[in-house]
Amino acid sequence: MLEEEDINHNCNCRGYEVNTELQKAKKKDYLLKRHNLEIDDEPLSPFQEQNCNMSIEDVVNGINSGEESKEMTATHAASKILTRECEPPIDILINANVVPRLVEFLSRVNNHHLQLESARALTNIVSGTSDQTKAVVNAGAVAGFVSLLGSSHPVVALQAVRALGIIAIDGPELKKHITDQGALNPLINLIKLDTSSTTLLRSVAWTLSNLCRNEGSPLSIYTVRQLLPALAHLLNTNDKDILAAASMALSNLTCVLCCCYKKIQDAVDAGVVPWLVALMGHHEEAVITQSLRIINNIFVMYHGNSGLTKAFLSSSSGLIAVLGSPHSAVAEVAFLVLGFIAYDEPELRDLVIEQGILKPLLNLIKLDTPVEVLRSVTWTFWNICYNPPSIPVVRQLLPALAHLIQIDDEEILTAACQTLSFLTYSDEQIQEVVDAGVVPRLVTLLDHSEVIVIQPALNTIRDILSSRNIETDSVLAAGAYPLLAKLLVHSDLDIVEKAARIVSYIAAGNATQIQALITNNVIRPLVDVLGNGDFKCQKAAALAITNITMGGNVEQIALLCQFGAVAPLCTLLETKKPKTIVVVLDCLANILAAAKKMGELEKVSLDVRVCGGLDLIEVLVIHNNVDISHKSLAVLKQYFSTDRDEDSELAPSISQSGNYEFNTQPFQTPEGGFSF
Repeated sequence: MLEEEDINHNCNCRGYEVNTELQKAKKKDYLLKRHNLEIDDEPLSPFQEQNCNMSIEDVVNGINSGEESKEMTATHAASKILTRECEPPIDILINANVVPRLVEFLSRVNNHHLQLESARALTNIVSGTSDQTKAVVNAGAVAGFVSLLGSSHPVVALQAVRALGIIAIDGPELKKHITDQGALNPLINLIKLDTSSTTLLRSVAWTLSNLCRNEGSPLSIYTVRQLLPALAHLLNTNDKDILAAASMALSNLTCVLCCCYKKIQDAVDAGVVPWLVALMGHHEEAVITQSLRIINNIFVMYHGNSGLTKAFLSSSSGLIAVLGSPHSAVAEVAFLVLGFIAYDEPELRDLVIEQGILKPLLNLIKLDTPVEVLRSVTWTFWNICYNPPSIPVVRQLLPALAHLIQIDDEEILTAACQTLSFLTYSDEQIQEVVDAGVVPRLVTLLDHSEVIVIQPALNTIRDILSSRNIETDSVLAAGAYPLLAKLLVHSDLDIVEKAARIVSYIAAGNATQIQALITNNVIRPLVDVLGNGDFKCQKAAALAITNITMGGNVEQIALLCQFGAVAPLCTLLETKKPKTIVVVLDCLANILAAAKKMGELEKVSLDVRVCGGLDLIEVLVIHNNVDISHKSLAVLKQYFSTDRDEDSELAPSISQSGNYEFNTQPFQTPEGGFSF
C-alpha cells in the first residue's frame, strides 16, 4: 500500500516554495521509508523459513567471509535483523564496513538469491536517516539497483524499484543522482512489459511519484518529457494505488511544466488529457482529487489557451457531477476548473450553463454548507457573470447572491458584491438587481471595515444610481447619505472618487435630494475633496458640485460659496483636460448667476478675482477648444464686464465670419446634470 500522506502530497504551483522542514522532517520520511520495506506477495529467498539468530558479529564476519554460502546466510540474517527490530542496528553495520560488500553482491548475476538478499539489506539501511541513506549511495548502490531493474527475476527487480523509491525520498540531489545513473529507461521499460505484475507496477508508480516530488530544484525538462508518456500509460489501469501514485506524479510534473518551463503542450502531446477526463469519473477520491488538481494547475497558468479549454470542456459534465461531492477538496477543484472555463469565453460559459452547472451550485446555497464551499460557489458565480449572462440566468442567480451578501465572510462578500457589479451592465439588469432586494444590504456594506468589501458594493450602488431609468429611492432610503459623507473622508482615494461620483448622480436628481445631501453633511466633505483630493477625486467632486448648481435653488448654491468651493474650482481651470474645464466653467457660471440673483455678485466675483480665477478664464478665451473659448467669453461678458448693461444675460456665439457674437439665450447646461 502507498502511504496516504504521500499520495496526497500537494504540489506548490506558486513559485515552488520549499518548506524544508516539512519535506525533510526525519520522522515523517523515516516512517514513509519503513512503510515500504516488506514484499509479502512475492516469492522469498530459500532462507525464508529459517530462523536467523546470528549475532551482529557473526553477520559481519559472514558477509566478509568470501564464501558464497556464508555470505548468503549472513546477508539474509542482516536483512531480517534490520527489518524486524524497532531500532535496527543500521549504524553498527555501516561502521563495520559491510555496505560496500553488500553493494558488490548486487552484481552477482549468477546468484539472484544473493542479489535479492543484499538488495533487501541495503533497502533496510536506506530506510533510515538521510546520513544512513547517503552511506549506501556513496558506496555505489544506485548503479547496482539500476542494473537489477533489468533482472529476469521479477522479485529482484521489484526490490530494486522499491530501494530506488526510498532513496528518492531524501531530496533533489539524490533524485538527480538516480536519474543520472540511468534509472528512468529501465523503470519505464518495466511499465511497458505485459508480464509486469500489479505489485511491480504499484512499486514503479510509487517510485516515479517520489522522483517527481517537488522540493528543491525541479526535474530537467528532458526528464519530464521522458516521464510523461510512462505516466500516461500507468493511468490506463483499474488499480487504485497505481492510479493514485501516477496521478500525483503527473500533477507534480504538470506543475513543473507550467511554472518552470512554460511547456504545458508537452503534457498534452503525451496524451494525458483523455485519461484525466476519464479519471474524473473514477470511484476513488484520491484519484479524482489528483486528476482535478492537474487540471486546476493547467488552468491557473493557461486558462487563456482555447485548445486546452476546449479539450477539458468535454469533461464538464463530469466536473458538474462532482460539485456535490461530500469531499470538499474534490468539489473545490471542480468549482475552480468550471469557473476558469466559464471565465474564458461567453460561448464556453453558456455551454457549461446548458450542461447544468447552475442547479448543483444553487443547491449548495443553504445554511449548513461549509463556508469554504460557499467561497468556491461564490467565486464560480463571479466567473459566470464576468461577462454578463442572459436575463433568465441572472434571475436564477440573484436570490443566491442576495443570500451570500448576508454572510459575514470577507471573501464571500467581496466576490458576491463584485458579481453584482457585473450584473449592472444595462438598465434591464440593474432593474433585476434592484428588484432582488439587495440594495439595503449593499448600502450597509459601505460601512464595512475592509476596503475590498466596500469597493465592489460602492461600484454596484454607483452603477444603479447612474441609470436614468431606474428608481433610485431604494438606495437613498437605505441610509446612503451619512455613509457617503463618511466615505468622502476615507483614506482610500479610489473610494473617495467613487463616493463623489455617487453624490454627483444624486445631485442630478432634484432640489429635494440636494437638500438631503446638505442635511446629512455631505457638502462640506465634498468641497474638501475638491480642494485636497487627487485629480480623479477633484474631477468627480467638481462634477457633483456642478450638478448641485444646476438642480439646486439659490440658497443651496450659496452654501457652496460659504464652504469655499469657488477657489478650488478656479484652480481646476489650470488642468489640461478639456472636459473638466467645461464642467468647471459651467459650475462657475451657475454660481455667479445665483449670486447675481441674490445680490451677491460683487462679492462672489471678487472671490474669483482674488484666487486667480479671472486671469485663468481670460486665458481660456483663446483656447483652441471652441466650447471652452465660447463658455469663457460668456462668463467674462456676463459677470465681469463693466461696459454693458448690468442685467445683460447675453452669451457669446460664433458668427459665420468666425467672430464672436452675442445672442439672448440664457446659459445652457445639460438636462439631468453632467457626467464624464
